Amino acid sequence: MNKNTLVPYVSDEDLYKIVKGVIDRSSNNKDLYKNALDPFSALFDSLINNLSYNNWIENENMRQRQKTLQNLIGAFHQKIISSIDGWENIDEVFDVENKDKKIIAEIKNKYNTIKGSDKVYVYNSLKDSLINRSGFTAYVVEIIPEHKNIYDKPFVPSDNINKNKIEKREDIRVIDGKSFYALASGYNDALKLLYLALPKIICDILGTEKKSLKFISDFENLFDNTF
Repeated sequence: MNKNTLVPYVSDEDLYKIVKGVIDRSSNNKDLYKNALDPFSALFDSLINNLSYNNWIENENMRQRQKTLQNLIGAFHQKIISSIDGWENIDEVFDVENKDKKIIAEIKNKYNTIKGSDKVYVYNSLKDSLINRSGFTAYVVEIIPEHKNIYDKPFVPSDNINKNKIEKREDIRVIDGKSFYALASGYNDALKLLYLALPKIICDILGTEKKSLKFISDFENLFDNTF
């Protein structure tokens, strides 16, 4: 039996294991008050948006769960990429490496995940990692791009702290997620194939009924409006 029946570049076994890890970690019940809540923000938010205290608590709980889930999705993409043949998970100075393709990459879930002040640190870390990797290219991967942009260009962050001019190098680049998935897997539509496989996998793991075609279509439109 073909182990790659859902997407052609990652085995079904790996897909289910990775998705289950996201579901398990996102479903863990956490104490809402473990993180210090801002009572001033809560009061303003409740009165401005006409929320009861209980409604505000529900919204805050949902917001914190969503934040946790977004953090897990970044790791999800790292694990998917490192499950493709030829790729390995490094998770130290950078996230993944492919020695055959001569690529190292730092994977971020969104174009604004890295704060401006941290971009120079990422650049320097990748620069140092290339010293003993002749012919390699280092990528900063932004899975979700800004305004559906497609790009693969030199990564030249501004050093606003030290006011140093950052060297523009062709071997240190920033790339959108759709383009990087294509580069990593050899399939131009790799990211969408993964996305469309997820409803079945998630429903199988949760033991829920498969979603309707309308449900899938709505979320496919969301994907197309993002990438």
